[in-house]
Amino acid sequence: MFKFRGLLAVGLSCTTGIAAAQEAASPPPPDPAQLLRLVPKQGVATGAGQTVLGRGGATLNAVGNVPLGWNYFHATNCQWITDGVNNFLYVLPSEGGFWFYVNNVYAAHTFLTPCVNGNWAAVHVINSATGDFDSILTLPFK
Repeated sequence: MFKFRGLLAVGLSCTTGIAAAQEAASPPPPDPAQLLRLVPKQGVATGAGQTVLGRGGATLNAVGNVPLGWNYFHATNCQWITDGVNNFLYVLPSEGGFWFYVNNVYAAHTFLTPCVNGNWAAVHVINSATGDFDSILTLPFK
C-alpha cells in the first residue's frame, strides 16, 4: 500500500508540472472576408527588376508601413483563402501584422512548416509602402 501511495504522489506531481507548462490558447483567426479586403485591387505588383513574392502590413488595416530589409516574426497562424480564381496564404504572426502571397505553392510550403510549429520566419521587404517582399527565410527554432 505504501508503494502505491508513493507512485500516486509522483504521478500527480508530474501531471501538475505538465499542466503548468501548457501554452495559452491563440486568438481565433480573422474573418476571411476581412483578409481578402487587404489585397490591393491592381493585382500582384512587381518591383524594379525584382520578383515580388507577396505583400504584408504592420496592421490588419492595410498593406505597407513595414520596415525595409529582413522582418523576423513567429509564424504562429496561417490561413488559406480562395476567391474562386486565386489562392491566398496569409501568415498572421504573433507579433502582429500580416504577410500574404497569391498563387505560389512553393511559398506556401515554405511558410506552412513554421506555421505548424510556431517557429521563427522572416521576409525581405523591398518596398516599405506596399510591404512587397522578395525572399522568405524560415528557421528551425522558436
